[in-house]
Parts: sequence; structure tokens; C-alpha cells
Amino acid sequence: MRGRVFLQQLYPESDRPVLGTPNIDIVLIHGVNGDAIKTWEYKSKTGDTILWPQQLLPQQFPLARVFSFGYNGDLYHNNSIAGIRDLAKTLLSSINIERQKVDPKRPVIFVAHCLGGMIVKQALHTAHYERDFNGIANATKGIFFFGTPHIASSKDQWHHVAKAYSSLDKPSIWFTRSRLMKALQKDSDELMDMMDKFRHMLMKDGSQRWAIGNWYELNPMPGAKAVIVDPTAAQLDALDDETQRAVDADHVGMVRFESKDNRTFGELCIEVRKLVPGEISAPEVDVEISTTDISGGKIHAKGKIKVTDLEYSPAIPRTPGYVVEEEEEEAEERGRQGYLLEGQKVETSAKEFIGRLRTTKVPVAAGR
Repeated sequence: MRGRVFLQQLYPESDRPVLGTPNIDIVLIHGVNGDAIKTWEYKSKTGDTILWPQQLLPQQFPLARVFSFGYNGDLYHNNSIAGIRDLAKTLLSSINIERQKVDPKRPVIFVAHCLGGMIVKQALHTAHYERDFNGIANATKGIFFFGTPHIASSKDQWHHVAKAYSSLDKPSIWFTRSRLMKALQKDSDELMDMMDKFRHMLMKDGSQRWAIGNWYELNPMPGAKAVIVDPTAAQLDALDDETQRAVDADHVGMVRFESKDNRTFGELCIEVRKLVPGEISAPEVDVEISTTDISGGKIHAKGKIKVTDLEYSPAIPRTPGYVVEEEEEEAEERGRQGYLLEGQKVETSAKEFIGRLRTTKVPVAAGR
């Protein structure tokens, strides 16, 4: 049985076909009371769920690898002695394992929620100074924080943020605060020291080392009077490359995206796209197709198809593959689609297809 601390690969899934060599690694880190899956999962009123790092992000970045780091972030029911430094070191070790056989220059992007942002800051500080992890610090291109407070060396500012976090702090006579919760208490020397070190490290030789994006919530948590991270707390200040945006949600809902049309998801994709090298869409794949012409005769052909639109197919949930659609007028007449994995032979109805075959709704999977 897997423990509470792990790095899970969300995309591509291990048992799915692969396409090309990945050009970027995206690592997500959840926050307080979070989960490697549920933190990022949107659930509709009808019970349908969308795990956007696995279902929506690959539409935009088909050659990315997407990971989610999980740990015990419970404020209570938590006997773990792991603190921020411990978790940061485990995160780095896990990433190193996944990047053993890849180009060390492949970019890394971090997407962090709440306390996860503090873990990332500590991880990059460690990676900067420890030789075993230097490659991660050098490969990192951007860090995108959702609801992460950037604490200045002012105790007054930390008092304000700590007070907002009290909406998550519900003590009980049966449970004591976890070590992580204690790290979030006011006047935390550990957090203030980490913040100062991160600021110093971020500005390398007078220039900004990594792109920084900040999102803060507009709505307080149920039962709370104030948001946890307001615009002031969600800004590092005095940076050349730092964005700051508001999310019309509370601290938990701000990282749950229902579709590719979600505004915040779109903003994140814009920032990630700036950091992705080379072509990120419309790859070509080799396919082999058998069709039936209008007289019932068989036609067999091979060819390359350019993937022009990416979308997870609801017909085969979370299954990377190529949806080959017939010539438009034929598709309208018959209403049929064939689902095609690269290299797989399929039979579909079409009078003519090579040269005019269209590919739509094509979820793809990248290799290692």
C-alpha cells in the first residue's frame, strides 16, 4: 500500500500509447488539507468529475509530462513529523528519480497551491545549494502559485495572513495541531527565514531567475469573514517577471477547473506556453487505415495524419488515442467516428480519406 508521500504521474498514463519525446515536466503540489488528486479535481452537481491536470492540460501541452506530489497535509489526524524542509527534500528526490534518463535541460514548471508553494520555495532553495539537486534548480523555468502567501520580513504582515488561515484551523480536544500547522502560526521564524532566502535566490546576478505567477482568491471560505490570501500577500514585489491575477472562488475552489474555457485555466496555460520550447501542438502520427468504399469494396492505406485539435474523448474516458473522423459530408450522413491508436488498424466508412481525412478530438500521450 502506498504511503501518503509520493509523486504520481498523471499524464501520460503508464498503460497508454505514447507520442514523441516530452518537452516539459509540470509538477503540481497541493496545500493544507489537500490531496494529490482531489485538490485539482472539479466535481459537478451531477457528480461528474474533471481532473484537469490529466484531462485538460494535455489538450494544450500534448508533449508534457504531468506529475502530482502528495503528502500528509492534514491539519489534524496527522501524526507525521515531516515538516516543510522534509517534504521539500522528498519532492526533489522524487523528481530526480523521474528525470534519471531524460535530457537534464528539459524545463520544469511548478504549480503550487497554498502550503505547496512554501514547499516549492524550500525545495528550490535546497536544490540551489545541494549538488545532487542542482539540475532541478537549473531546469526550473517557472513557478505558479495559487493562494500561496509570500511573507515579507514584517511580522505585522504575517499576523494578517496567519489570522486568515485561522478559518482552516479548527482545534479539538482530541487532536493536536500537526507540525505543518504549527509552521503556519504567526511569527514563524522558519517561514520568515525561508521567504528571505527565496527572495535572495530568485534574483540571481541582478536578474530574475524564474518566471513567477500568482493567483489569489476573491471569496472567503464558508464561515470565514476574510480570504486567506489577499492581493497584498500574493505578491513578491519588485520582480521583472511576475504576474498577479484574481480568481472568483474561495481558497479551495480556486484550483478546480471545470473545462478548458475556465478563465483561470486559460491564464495558467498562457503563462506555461511562454516557457515551453518548440512546437507544442499539431504533431504528425503514422496511421494505417482500412475503409469501405461506396460499392462495398475494401481500400487499405497508410499515411501521416496531423493532429489539429486536442480533446479528451467522452466516449472513451481518459483514454489517449486518435479519433479519426470521416470526410465532413460522409460524417454528417453516417454520424460515425473511428477511434484510432497510433499504429492500430481500424475499419471505418468513408469514400475517400487520404489527403482529406480530418482528425478531431484527439487526446495524445507523450513518451518518457
